[in-house]
Amino acid sequence: MSYDLAFRYSQALDPSALVMIGTTLHAIHAAITDCRNAGLDLESDPAIILLARHLGTVCAGQPSQAARPLPTRYAGTAISLNGEPIQNRVSDPTSRITIAGKEVRIDTGCGVVSAVIRREREGLSLISNASSSDGSACTGARLTVHNQVMRLVNGPAAGIVDVNGDLLLAGEGVWLTARSN
Repeated sequence: MSYDLAFRYSQALDPSALVMIGTTLHAIHAAITDCRNAGLDLESDPAIILLARHLGTVCAGQPSQAARPLPTRYAGTAISLNGEPIQNRVSDPTSRITIAGKEVRIDTGCGVVSAVIRREREGLSLISNASSSDGSACTGARLTVHNQVMRLVNGPAAGIVDVNGDLLLAGEGVWLTARSN
């Protein structure tokens, strides 16, 4: 896969289509991936720098109450894990996330990962329950998703829901997005 320099520069120079934080972050993530694949320096790539500046502009235009902390009740369909779609094929089972009180359940389509949410002054911690499946019913990409979700629910985390009901649940090096039902 080659680095599409013309496309990245065009997108960075005219980011008018990138009016939401999520779409801008996706463009930055794609540019970073392209740079890494091409062996280019991330810190000096003009497209990444311009897109990062544009992200600041987009964020500055958002109302301060655009997101609220992780709620005690939430039900949604998991959309992406680390920026990649969870459901790669139509035949893949839909992944779901449910938050009820102090528990979060994430059905990866090949097993359920559940965790207890500890809300502390320092932030959130997710601790996986014994009721989590081990992912033994999974293979290939589905097993990778299951294992990444297990990493997400074992350690410090942060979670927010935006005004549209979209969820971001982030741990150390792993993040999941969901759309409310």
